[in-house]
Amino acid sequence: MTLLQRATNLLASWAIQLFAMQPLLRSLGALADDMGLRYPEFHSQSGVSESAAVISTLDWAFEYPFPVPPKVHMVGPVLASPAKPLPNELSSFLSSGLQKGHKAIFVSMGTLGALKKSELHGMARELSSLPNPVLWKLPASDLPGNLTLADLQLGSNVQPIDWAPQNDILGYSGVGAFVTQGGANSLAEAIFHAIPVVVIALTADQPPNAVKAEFFGFGIPLQPAQLHEEKVVSASIQRVLNEPSFKANATKMQRRMHWTRHPAEKAADVVEKVLLTGGEDWLQTGQHTLTWWQNSLLDSLQEGAATQDQPCQATIVLLGWSWQGSRSAFWRSMLR
Repeated sequence: MTLLQRATNLLASWAIQLFAMQPLLRSLGALADDMGLRYPEFHSQSGVSESAAVISTLDWAFEYPFPVPPKVHMVGPVLASPAKPLPNELSSFLSSGLQKGHKAIFVSMGTLGALKKSELHGMARELSSLPNPVLWKLPASDLPGNLTLADLQLGSNVQPIDWAPQNDILGYSGVGAFVTQGGANSLAEAIFHAIPVVVIALTADQPPNAVKAEFFGFGIPLQPAQLHEEKVVSASIQRVLNEPSFKANATKMQRRMHWTRHPAEKAADVVEKVLLTGGEDWLQTGQHTLTWWQNSLLDSLQEGAATQDQPCQATIVLLGWSWQGSRSAFWRSMLR
């Protein structure tokens, strides 16, 4: 990573703590008080160190490598699962283009994702221009103002639906692409079923998820503003449908995510061990008990910078020699 990218990551982590995590935790605390529930003092960083265990539904298949404390258990997405049979009306529509070689496209902006009026018109125009059948989860509650489905002038190939069994649709053999807001669960289900994606990220974790989908080669990220542009969305959908690399990379991701035990079972194993050991914190790390300058090793770096002479260098060499032993030719050469 470049210096600019590292600096951006640092600023983003501070912003998330200040503007997202702290307001959320305050809201949860207030809700717990209103309901008469016990809600211990907690913040997102110390929670990892002070908890007996942390269960995460992330999967290493869709993550960059990074170190995690030993208490963190990445069990994988709980909701992704083998597809169940679809109702006849849905399966008939999704397979209606197969005779002409056109796989279906599923479009969903998630539970809370909502597009603006102009963006919905742009999406409707782009989807209607495709030769493929398009199933669009678009409940009336997602339409802003007095906008109606009739106002969108959807093509005959587009079928809006109030609610959709997303996991089962993505697992249907007639579906070839998924247009999504890029939520963690949506992308996990797409990976589980090896479906290439076009990600129109709106908020929260969706923008970085869109970048990761592009990085791993099974998706194309778009900005909501690009819904206004002619042929951008439709061209992106055609790419993930027709360029073999997208499906190949989605299949590679699917193999990486494959598990022999369901994530819910792995999570249950963690809970059972915590109960068995009485919440014993033998894996507790001291990271979050340190000040920020200790955590960043600034005190150690300051000590080294203050000396800037041969004794400091000799100390480093001797420490390395005692660690590696006389077998290390590298340290022997340094001591010559």
